Amino acid sequence: MKNLLIIIGLFLVGNVGFAQGALLGDLMNVAPVAAAETTDNQESLADYDILYERRKTELDEDLSKLGEDYKKDVGNLIQKFSKVLAKGVAADVKNEKVRVVTAVNSLTIQLRKNKQRAVTDFGNRVAPEIRDLPLDLRQEKQKAMREVSKEYYGNFDEEYAGNQAVITQFKSTEHLTQTDGEGI
Repeated sequence: MKNLLIIIGLFLVGNVGFAQGALLGDLMNVAPVAAAETTDNQESLADYDILYERRKTELDEDLSKLGEDYKKDVGNLIQKFSKVLAKGVAADVKNEKVRVVTAVNSLTIQLRKNKQRAVTDFGNRVAPEIRDLPLDLRQEKQKAMREVSKEYYGNFDEEYAGNQAVITQFKSTEHLTQTDGEGI
């Protein structure tokens, strides 16, 4: 008899629990809806796009200024080398050439670092604005930022390799030639 009461009690508790679960299941059954872009999302995106373009313009200006400064510094070194070359003293030309190659190599490495730092700073300035966007837009813009950074870094690597090739060519060029007869 005791066993029978326990079995009936468990059966009743199980049915009541199942019935409540079914009621809860009906209440929790909500049909999914597609979220329309709200005006807040559109405003956030428009604000972000304006800020992004401004920051990207600033980045391009910074990169351009870094390139101009690099060219100016290298130009000054080449002018100094040309003055020594015009004197025609072989030992002085050789020493000045080594100085120029070393200095230009250092400037080239520094240019690449500075440009990479500028892109990193750009990303750091834009990141808080990306975090303010809704999640779906945030993920899209973060991916776009990674692609932009990757593109810039790739360009810097190509530019660096090109500059290194020019330095190597300058280094291997015989700038002072000995002539038969008078002069050097």
